[in-house]
Amino acid sequence: MKQWLASREPRERRALLLGLLAVVAVVLYASVWQPLNREVKRLQSTVTQQQADLAWMQRAAAEVGKLRAKQSRRPAADSGQSLLALVDASSRGAHLDKVIRRLEPQGTDQVQVWIEGAGFDALARWLVGLQAQSGVEVTLASMEQKGAGTVDARLTLARPGFAQP
Repeated sequence: MKQWLASREPRERRALLLGLLAVVAVVLYASVWQPLNREVKRLQSTVTQQQADLAWMQRAAAEVGKLRAKQSRRPAADSGQSLLALVDASSRGAHLDKVIRRLEPQGTDQVQVWIEGAGFDALARWLVGLQAQSGVEVTLASMEQKGAGTVDARLTLARPGFAQP
């Protein structure tokens, strides 16, 4: 290769070297610079999206904090009825009494509930309403999807302030 290059005229050698430099520059640009630049732009867009997500989460966390503070200032309704009676009555009101297979009291402050084939949305509304109206908390929940929008669930419900062992 050196002999071949040495046999060329100086002007031709210069042209070949310039051409070689141009080819090397194009190869470096295409194989190194362009992919790196593309990746930097992708990462910048990801960072922008994640910053927007973070801002949304921070706003949501602040709102949750306000709602929790507002809720903790509001005393839970206490009608004086047992937790078992309260859960039974509220499940009837939510039309879930047909899917509740078993209600079992665990002392005076807890009730275990076995539910089969309940609509998930109806179950969630019932639990939110039970917590909002009576302060009853879900201390343990196990759910298994049974079909489109239906679940089997085993729940442990407790009066407010019940400490889990």
